[in-house]
Order: sequence, then structure tokens, then C-alpha cells
Amino acid sequence: KNPAMSAASFKLYGEPHSVSTLPVIMTAVEGGVAYEMVEVTLEKGEHLAPDFRKLNPMHCVPTIDDNGFVLWEARAICKYLCGKYGLPDHFYPKDLQKRAACDMALDFHQGIYYPRITFKVLYPACGWVPKYSEKEMQEAERELNEDIWPAMQRMIEMSGGGPLMGGEKPNLADFQFGVHLLTTIGRCPDSFVAKHAGLTAYLAAIKARCSKWETYMTSHVTEFFSPSGPVSTFHDLPE
Repeated sequence: KNPAMSAASFKLYGEPHSVSTLPVIMTAVEGGVAYEMVEVTLEKGEHLAPDFRKLNPMHCVPTIDDNGFVLWEARAICKYLCGKYGLPDHFYPKDLQKRAACDMALDFHQGIYYPRITFKVLYPACGWVPKYSEKEMQEAERELNEDIWPAMQRMIEMSGGGPLMGGEKPNLADFQFGVHLLTTIGRCPDSFVAKHAGLTAYLAAIKARCSKWETYMTSHVTEFFSPSGPVSTFHDLPE
């Protein structure tokens, strides 16, 4: 169980250090919701165990079991927790336009930032996919500078001037970006992401406005920023 909280409200299946599970942990911890962490280690193939496949036929993490209600996909889980447990409104605002802006940022992170930046910079460094060519990385950097970062700036401006996509306080999109930026910058300090002044300032603003940041990020930093990292080679991944 999360040591910082009392009786668990739901079970969270996943890896505490993973970029997929951490946004759910952030949402719960920053919102003061208790949970029981059930570790499912992908590198050991534990997500393929019969009991877990019965719980979630897609056998992916994170997955939650909230008193018999099972849900997977991190963004859906975070939205559910906001509604079920009455988390702070700035996480996922009730105001129609603010919520739409948060949804847009979440979709943008999943559909644009994650596959075009995180996947190309962080994943090869962790050995999860083969390295991209120099030309492909140059194109990714160009796209970040010319398209992705300007779009992120506009989303921050839409919040009323920032410094976050949630304005003065973080929303669910800030949680997603915060996890990916911390991991990518820490694991890939020489990358164009780590050298991007706008992204590093944005990450610093997220960290400064998450009061319990150290509670859930300590083990993540230790696991991911070690010399070998969580997975050392591409072939270590289970088939």
C-alpha cells in the first residue's frame, strides 16, 4: 500500500517507475486518494500471467480494480479517479472549455508528443527499440522546434498565461508531460529534449507546483537514471 496514505480505495496494477503508470500515481497521490500498488513487471512477463489476462485481456499496465470495476488506459483511469473521488477541479476541470483544453492536451501528448519525441529519444536509450538514424533524429528535433513546442506554448497560453497547461496549478496533461520530460531529460541528458530551454522550464514549473513530487518520483529517478536502466538491451523485452 502507498505508505503515505491510509486504507486503500483501489488496486493499481503496474510498475511504479514506468512512464505509463506514474501519471496515475501522481493523480492519486497529489489528490490524496489511497491505493494498493500491485507490481506487474513487464520485463518478467508478469503481465502475461493467466490471472492478469483474466483481469485485463489486453494485459497492459496501468490497470485498476476499484471494488470490481476494472479499467485500463492511463488517461481514462486518471479521468475516472477525478470524478469518482472528487479530486481538485484543476486536475480535470468541470468548466467545458477548460476541460476541452485539457482533453486536447492529453490527446496531443498521446498522439503527437509521445510517438514523435518520447518514443524516438527515450525508448532507444532504454533499449526498448532500435536506435533511429541521424536523419530521423534531426527531423524529430525540427518537428519539436517548429511544430510541437509552439503548439505546447499555445496550450499553456490558453490556460490564462500558464506557466502550466492547467494554469497556475497542474492538470492531468501536465502530469503526463511531467513524467515524460523528467524521464527523458534525466536518462538522455545530451538529447535535444534536455537542451530545450522551453521544455526544461516547463518541467521545473510542474515540479514546483506538485507538492508531493518527491513522494512518488524518488524510486522512479533511482530506477530509470541508473547506468543500465530498467532494460539494458532491446532483446531483453519478452516476446
